Amino acid sequence: MKERRSSEILSREIFTIAHEIGHVIYDFANEYNDVKIDIEINDNSEDISEARAFYFANCFLMPEEEIRKYIKFELKKNCHELGALDIVLLQLEFQVSYAAMAVRLYDLRMISGSYKSLLFDKRNTETSAALFKKLDADERLLKAANITEVPSKYLEYVTSNYEKNYIPYSSLEKSLALIGMDSEIFKKEKQDEDELDIKDIFEEFE
Repeated sequence: MKERRSSEILSREIFTIAHEIGHVIYDFANEYNDVKIDIEINDNSEDISEARAFYFANCFLMPEEEIRKYIKFELKKNCHELGALDIVLLQLEFQVSYAAMAVRLYDLRMISGSYKSLLFDKRNTETSAALFKKLDADERLLKAANITEVPSKYLEYVTSNYEKNYIPYSSLEKSLALIGMDSEIFKKEKQDEDELDIKDIFEEFE
């Protein structure tokens, strides 16, 4: 992966990459990046596209089942017992920001709106850096990223789906281009004629 300058903190960059993957999956019709028009309603299609990519990023980075398992088996707590340090542990596990995790818990109806506000109040009383220090945790998520860095699960997910012919090479190419990687090293010598399009395995997000 190549070095680059960035003013974005790492957790935000990771979410941005997942968000852009959502656009690749849903909003591009082909390898030439032609925009896919599949919405015929009066609402602003750009807003719908952004909301859909945002929802995809949340599901991709913070799967509901995995969050529930972590809270139950690792934190050994009920959702209404979660404190600011627990949110930090969750964000470390899923490599997202404190705000993204708190909002995700609320969106999944695991916490109430008032409890979400309470968690933000706790974070605002003590800075994120202070909370990380209490846990003696790696603070890279809080700092601007000078290199392209994503969770290992992302690479595993993309490359394994290509190897199993779940996605075509064009989708692999777009996904790896987002993190500055050359897809040629993963390209198979001969492509199967009956490849599945990446959109076919994400119908549940429609």
